[in-house]
Amino acid sequence: MIACCLAADGPSSRPRPRQPDSLEHGLALLACFSPEEPVFGMAELSERAELPREATQRYVQALVELGYLEQRRRGKFRLGRLALRLGLSAVRIDGLVEVARPWLCWMRARTGLTASLAILDGEELDYLAWLPSRLEGQAEQAAGRQARWSTTAHSRAAGLALLAFTAESDWPARTLVYAGRDLKRGARLREQLEDACERRYAISRDGREAGVAAAVLGVSDVIAAVELTIFGEQARRANVRALAGVAVEAANGIAEQLEDDSGTVV
Repeated sequence: MIACCLAADGPSSRPRPRQPDSLEHGLALLACFSPEEPVFGMAELSERAELPREATQRYVQALVELGYLEQRRRGKFRLGRLALRLGLSAVRIDGLVEVARPWLCWMRARTGLTASLAILDGEELDYLAWLPSRLEGQAEQAAGRQARWSTTAHSRAAGLALLAFTAESDWPARTLVYAGRDLKRGARLREQLEDACERRYAISRDGREAGVAAAVLGVSDVIAAVELTIFGEQARRANVRALAGVAVEAANGIAEQLEDDSGTVV
């Protein structure tokens, strides 16, 4: 396995939209808790979050009703199951990225192409890690793609792979959603998903780039996909079968390291 330093795992700067005050206040209250200080009373929360007592009571009650806080005896509160689940999910995703990083380095070293790791986020594809190609003519275009960090799932190889290895019973609904309720596009998407399952990897192509991806089963049902991307004229001459072999090998390696009994889903 090749070890290397990973470039930034996301775009250098993203605009931060203004959030509603109630959301900010609720998050501020949740941020008060830590392993060192797992329990607080109402007055302590009000002081820590710098909120009026009345507003603190209102937000705490809402968080309790939603399951993000739990009330203990004597008016004390601690994080609820939903908050703990969110934190645990983040830890698991971090673990998946940590395991995948050396394999992404290996994929890039083996092929010279851009290597990445992605998950589904609703109808979008979210890239957790991205190693741009260093090849002449590839690096600049890879950086341009990195600026568009998320993209519609059905338009990318990683997204097709992830869609393909979900339950087939979900396909009719998914194909309608992703194809914009266009029956011809829906039928074409279904063919792509069926082909991906049969080949054990997914392919996407457009006029300027091509991608090949293999899906892996991560820890605790986190589904992710490794993807190789080639840009420009080289995309038309790409040996997809050879690239697919590299992606599948990396997917198998990641799954083995995660010690997942079910292995890869490709």
